[in-house]
Amino acid sequence: MQQYGPFLVIVPLSTITAWQMQFAIWAPDINVITYIGTAPAREVIRTHEFGVSNKKLKMNVLLTTYELTLRDAKELGDIKWQVLAVDEVCLSYIGVFTLNR
Repeated sequence: MQQYGPFLVIVPLSTITAWQMQFAIWAPDINVITYIGTAPAREVIRTHEFGVSNKKLKMNVLLTTYELTLRDAKELGDIKWQVLAVDEVCLSYIGVFTLNR
């Protein structure tokens, strides 16, 4: 069974470039959107990169940070994610308890 997403990948900001490079090497055909920047910049990303509705997204992967996931929880929470992947460094940073809420 093939799954095309959307996948939410949460990583530390310090490693986001490395994650981008790994996606480019290992999965060059999937659409990876890096979701970082100011609030207006993220609004532009949502408007132009997500697609016309949360049911028909243009992206396969949204690569972002834990902090931005919390900040934009309302917008990101409307999307039905197939997979949530959290970098293990984020798990130690935020604690597994926080994710289980």
